[in-house]
Amino acid sequence: MKPLSIAFACAITSVAFLGLAACGGEEEKPKGPAPGTLKARANIDAAFKGKTSPFAGDAAKLAAAAEAGKKLFEDPIKCVNCHGPMGKGDGLGGKTYDPLPADLTDPTFHDAVGDDYIFWRITVGGVPAGSAMTAFPQYTDEEKWQLVAYVRTLKGK
Repeated sequence: MKPLSIAFACAITSVAFLGLAACGGEEEKPKGPAPGTLKARANIDAAFKGKTSPFAGDAAKLAAAAEAGKKLFEDPIKCVNCHGPMGKGDGLGGKTYDPLPADLTDPTFHDAVGDDYIFWRITVGGVPAGSAMTAFPQYTDEEKWQLVAYVRTLKGK
């Protein structure tokens, strides 16, 4: 690499780092539902409304489903990337989202939504509810219900 090219690359890198550092002075965005999200929670797609987990009512199956859901959640390029390792909405991948990812440990969240809502959001993502959440249609219905079971274990943690 020529000396001029190295100097140019260093200059560009320095400008990029300065730009990122300047962004760090902003106040942290408050966590919580996006504007209109609570309204959207009440208006989930009719095809999903009222869906129930195939694991409901069987404590052993629900516990096994939650354990399998935890493994899915912890995939580094999936849920944990944005929601963080404890589900608090503090994952590195979601730090630039507006609104920030939901805090899945928040009891208010759990009290406001049914399992059908969580299943719907995993399937279609956040656009209908005013967030940047990615859809995960590649998961089977069973895997989505496993994720729902795991997310429910996060309440209040």
